[in-house]
Amino acid sequence: DDSCIERVKDIQSFHQTSQGWDDIGFHFLVGENGKVYEGRGWNRQAAHSTGWNNGAYGVCIIGDFTNASPNEKALNAV
Repeated sequence: DDSCIERVKDIQSFHQTSQGWDDIGFHFLVGENGKVYEGRGWNRQAAHSTGWNNGAYGVCIIGDFTNASPNEKALNAV
């Protein structure tokens, strides 16, 4: 749980510092522990996908899935 929370904070810091956004770019983030973490929440427009931010919700599964898919806990949470 702590590593997922730290990763969410890292993503938020990157989005605010490097991207210049007001907050994290996603509405929600999902950890491989199966927990859902609130980014911008339901009621704020996110910054996850140019051209689609106004009509969609952005959900990020936390991790690098270049060589492996997200685990079952993360997928079930989505």
